[in-house]
Amino acid sequence: PAVEVHISNVRSREEWRRRSVVAPACVYTIYGRGTDGYRDAIRHLHYRTRGDPDLVAYGPDAEQVGDLRLPAGAGSHPGVILLHGGFWKDHWTRDLMDGLAVALIADGVATWNVEYSRVGCGGGWPTTLHDVARAVDNVPDAIDRERLVLIGHSAGGQLALWAAGRRSLAAGTPGASPEVDPVGVVALAPVADLTTAAGYDNGATEAFLRSPPPHVRYESTSPQQLSLGDIPAALVHDVLDDTVPIGVSEAYAAAHPGAELFAIPDAGHMDVIDPGAAAYPTILEQVRRLVD
Repeated sequence: PAVEVHISNVRSREEWRRRSVVAPACVYTIYGRGTDGYRDAIRHLHYRTRGDPDLVAYGPDAEQVGDLRLPAGAGSHPGVILLHGGFWKDHWTRDLMDGLAVALIADGVATWNVEYSRVGCGGGWPTTLHDVARAVDNVPDAIDRERLVLIGHSAGGQLALWAAGRRSLAAGTPGASPEVDPVGVVALAPVADLTTAAGYDNGATEAFLRSPPPHVRYESTSPQQLSLGDIPAALVHDVLDDTVPIGVSEAYAAAHPGAELFAIPDAGHMDVIDPGAAAYPTILEQVRRLVD
């Protein structure tokens, strides 16, 4: 397999809009991350050596796909839907969650690492929300819907907590009236409060909500303002996180009776999605608690 790396964001080029600049032989494309993209490409190829995933679509759009990985054994498996972060920006894609996807199947849990429309490739409010809702409602048959957990990191944590709280949305609101409810959510350093996010996200929330955002968009999109009902949530947050402050998760856990915070000492924002780092045993324990 080959991964194509573009240092700049090729989606912003006229050439991308006229025709694809991606070689057909490539299994994945990473762009817009500078030279860090080479590191991410090597990491993606490393995890592919553990087995190529099956690409499963949940809609007709190019972004409406997910990498399905199954543990050994026949039948329906307990599983997770993985939602990556990156402040909803298009150059951050689902490869960020490859490590967790591979680690969890080794521990007997199926994983569906989904992509969704992002700001810069047709996403933002409400398209991103529609995509996530559609993915949850169309989870592959190989995953047991009665043992489905949502895992999201950073902005993906916002999406996971939002998806778990969809039953509290008013009729007609994007994502309302879910067909599938998860048994729980594990939010990793989540952007759990969009009202406070503007203080640290360099305009990402306004871009996601399509500035200037009406107040109602915060009310129906920010997890802090939604009820989980009886769906439990585990928030796993690194104490040294300087991208999304741990105080965001502390405030969320304090306001939602079904939420519990697990603080990981001496770790930063990206450590929480590294299966070799200190947070992974806690993540696995919480997933097992929810599906068993």
